[in-house]
Amino acid sequence: MNLYHITKNCGPNPSGIGNKIYGAKVSWFDTVAVPPDASIASEASELITITGDHTFIANKGFLEIGITDETGQLESIPEGEKDGKSFAHTARGFIPGNVKKNLAMHGLLQTCEWIFLVQEIGEDGNVIVRQVGNSYRPAYAIDDNGYNSGQANADRRGTQLTVKATGQPYHAPFYEGEITVHPFTP
Repeated sequence: MNLYHITKNCGPNPSGIGNKIYGAKVSWFDTVAVPPDASIASEASELITITGDHTFIANKGFLEIGITDETGQLESIPEGEKDGKSFAHTARGFIPGNVKKNLAMHGLLQTCEWIFLVQEIGEDGNVIVRQVGNSYRPAYAIDDNGYNSGQANADRRGTQLTVKATGQPYHAPFYEGEITVHPFTP
């Protein structure tokens, strides 16, 4: 496998994520594309790159979850002990309002297995997509997904969305496949 020096980027390095997170229940997928195995990867970057398309069973796809600008974040944090290391991938964002269907979705996020796609801005200014969860180690919503009505006129009103997938072998992979959006229309 071809390895590289880790270099400092001397160009733009914008932070944050976009204003949409895409999520799909694992049971909706027909196939879940994965990075190549380390034994066949020719370059280290391939280990965290998904080049194939995720495909879905009929009438399924990713749901679009709109979040407030500058409330989203993606983290890949190492966890575990020596000889048992892995990464926990966490995506966060704030969903404004108290719409019934949005609040009901939070219950499903906590009890069902999910895969999420999160958009970031790349160094070249183009959108890149990162994945949280996979079919083997799916993502779930975690405990801070509570609704808050706010107290003062200028307070934030809505629900914090935090999803997490643990036991991942590398940082959140880059998904370069097609994003199939669920055909449902509200």
